[in-house]
Amino acid sequence: MKAFYKFFFLSLVILAANTAAFSQNKDYLDAIAQKSCDCFSKALKEKDGNKEAVTMQIGLCMMKAAQPYNAQLKKDHGIDLLGGKDMNSEGEKLGRIVGMKMLSFCPDVLVAVSEFNGGDEEAEPIKTFEGEVVSIQDQQFVVFTVKDSNGKTNNFLWLTYFQSTPTLTDNYRKILNKQVSITYQEMELYDPRIKELKKYNVINGLTAQ
Repeated sequence: MKAFYKFFFLSLVILAANTAAFSQNKDYLDAIAQKSCDCFSKALKEKDGNKEAVTMQIGLCMMKAAQPYNAQLKKDHGIDLLGGKDMNSEGEKLGRIVGMKMLSFCPDVLVAVSEFNGGDEEAEPIKTFEGEVVSIQDQQFVVFTVKDSNGKTNNFLWLTYFQSTPTLTDNYRKILNKQVSITYQEMELYDPRIKELKKYNVINGLTAQ
């Protein structure tokens, strides 16, 4: 179960980019996502207790939320939570499908759970990158491509709330072709397309000139 839990959180951001693949999902997936979000939020309120117990509770949240819909999941996605031989494998498949939905319902809760689960690990240092915003991709998440004075380009992912000057929530495209200073942290995330961990630059502050 812990293997599924770790896999699920490392996969969320990459899975979210593949929106087209999930466009035909049934309404019951929304119900599973919402119930999972509520369960995750409740588990977080108990984080002052035994960490192993809370981690296990969070890991079971999605499985419990999905079990009433086992017949639909088995028919539509080949996932069997009641009679499957390898529950870790079934859980991973469920995480691939429901993860995108959960990001739509409760992104802040998912980030908080991820931070809680990795709370014992040393945080990545905050870094700074300055240059011109040469492109902006906006699918499920916004990605800024920035080129510095030496011609080096880096991509920066807008995953969670961060302070910015100017405020970007109303019109983030206004910084295209502008000089910016970005503070960020590297996050290692699992990319199921290449079946490897990749490092991503996650923004935690931005100032545009």
